[in-house]
Amino acid sequence: MKKQRTILVISSILVLSFALCFIQTLVLAEQAKLQEDKDVNFLWTFVLLKKKNQGSAFIAITRDTVLKSGDQLKMLVKLNKKCFVYVFFYSSQGDLYMLFPYNFSQFSNDYEVSKNYYIPQGNLVLELDENVGKEKIYLIASAQRIPELENLYSSYKSIEKSDKPEFIKNIIHEIRQLRKRHKKFTAEAERPVAGIGALRTHIVREETEFSDLEKMAIEFTAKSFFVKTFTIEHK
Repeated sequence: MKKQRTILVISSILVLSFALCFIQTLVLAEQAKLQEDKDVNFLWTFVLLKKKNQGSAFIAITRDTVLKSGDQLKMLVKLNKKCFVYVFFYSSQGDLYMLFPYNFSQFSNDYEVSKNYYIPQGNLVLELDENVGKEKIYLIASAQRIPELENLYSSYKSIEKSDKPEFIKNIIHEIRQLRKRHKKFTAEAERPVAGIGALRTHIVREETEFSDLEKMAIEFTAKSFFVKTFTIEHK
């Protein structure tokens, strides 16, 4: 009788172990499938460049922030998976600029996974002018190109200056509508790049090596659409 109980206990433990292993396999498979289904996956760096005695420092901007005239900004986009990233800058004076892509033809001619794209290009930086006020940077990514947004911006660039303010309202409205239409797909994951992304301030040489920006990157992933707005209080 005692022997039968022992056999029963051992059998129960084995069954439970097999069941746990099976459940764990299912969970891992589901996680892998979810990761595969995330069609938006890219690295993003947004930094303030500060001059210091020992060189220059990159200070990561990860949320709404307060900056002042003369502050210099630099950004980086690097695709982990083919998706389409747009970066718009809305100034305190009511002007709108597309910072990325550099032009829409870039999506067809120079748009590769695992390549660093700097915003602005090369050694240029975005410097805040004397016009203070609230400014916004719209970071948008989609599994597919967004023709309605591209068409609106192309039209905005060609219209008379007097008509631009109303047209800018239409573009910002379209960005908000895109967020609403893709609401169920916009729940994004955000994480520092393993091993390096936790670095929030990074000292660089005086000549400024922008290749170091990747060391401060954040990885964004989403199902098929992503949008994030950074608000800058320019004082």
